[in-house]
Amino acid sequence: MVPAIIPVALSKKRQHLIQAFMKAEATSPERASTLAELGLSPSLMFEIQKLKHVFVAVTAERFYLDLEKARKDQRTRIIAAGVIGIAVLAAALYFNH
Repeated sequence: MVPAIIPVALSKKRQHLIQAFMKAEATSPERASTLAELGLSPSLMFEIQKLKHVFVAVTAERFYLDLEKARKDQRTRIIAAGVIGIAVLAAALYFNH
């Protein structure tokens, strides 16, 4: 079983990345930045978000935040959490009868 703190830590890491890009206004190809310029280091979370096209490469080292993809990804996370919560609640109710 995954400790509850792990999803929270991953969510905070994702938010930290997004906030760094937003603070630098790196939200378009013209405003793309390097991780170093943003004070960030390469990370697995950054790579995952690149695969989801939340962070888009302009060059091998310059990226920008796609705000629409970030919003869609956040909505998907909320829906998934809700579905899991309902499933856990349903299972608990079913097995407690």
